[in-house]
Amino acid sequence: MYVNLGSRNITIDDTNFGSWCNVEGSGDEVPSDGGAWKEFYKKRNNGNWPRNCCVYGCREKATVGAHVRRLDGIQWSEEYIAPMCYRDNHHENDDPMILKPGTVLVPTK
Repeated sequence: MYVNLGSRNITIDDTNFGSWCNVEGSGDEVPSDGGAWKEFYKKRNNGNWPRNCCVYGCREKATVGAHVRRLDGIQWSEEYIAPMCYRDNHHENDDPMILKPGTVLVPTK
């Protein structure tokens, strides 16, 4: 059973769908509960995990909890977990990404 711990979750919509990017160097980080980022996300999203990657235009299966930040001018925003495919979560992918409307992001802290 999952409990919604995600009072700070955000949902991508018209007000916040700008460019997002992978967080460089986050591959060795582990959640506070010591599990996988996918499980961390599910615990904070009522047990929900979307079928497909959250990157606009991608139809691959969401397989990992990716660390993302919004590109907001010159400032970096808070770090979130987003459901992605392996390809879009690659450590060399530093291109800005547009996330699909309706995507739920879970803060890492």
